[in-house]
Amino acid sequence: WREIESPPTTEACKILTDRGDALDAQGKPEEAIKCYDEALGADPGSPTTLNNKGVALAGMGRHREAIACYDLILEGKDGRLRALSNKADSLMELGMYEEALECRDGILAIIPSDAALHIARSIPLLRLGRLGEALECYDRALDLHPDHYNTLIGKSYLLLKMERYEEALACCERVLKINPADALMVSLKNDILARLGRSKRDP
Repeated sequence: WREIESPPTTEACKILTDRGDALDAQGKPEEAIKCYDEALGADPGSPTTLNNKGVALAGMGRHREAIACYDLILEGKDGRLRALSNKADSLMELGMYEEALECRDGILAIIPSDAALHIARSIPLLRLGRLGEALECYDRALDLHPDHYNTLIGKSYLLLKMERYEEALACCERVLKINPADALMVSLKNDILARLGRSKRDP
């Protein structure tokens, strides 16, 4: 996420931040970072500038420096949600899954009713091998949006990975009820049936 809730507080900071954003969008992150640094000279605590500098750094693979930017935001009151989300993304890239999970939990403590955030929380859990907790994230997301297509697909594959074949089949059937022509899900259903020792013609 680039835009955040709190805009730069000085005109000089805003102009330099906008210039940095334009340079980053043009594929010139090094030049963008110089603009962000100049902007932070005018307004050292600007959450927008710190966030967008972090995004540019992360885009270059400089995730630890990006995290340092997000941490500065988290010391204040503004822009915390996007800083937590961006920090979680960088932590995932660094393989720091427990720390990324803490960030995701911090977001959900503020916005508990966003299905996409529950799915985002499942990602570090999957990397940690905590499949049961990841499944709970899918269930919570489906409580909020019962027929969300991609969530049902993800849950189907997760249940298959957990070898819970009957549940995986039921979830797969829900997907195919929405879109019977989904070839990948038809193939998945046949795979599950084979694992259950049943053919697609069996009841």
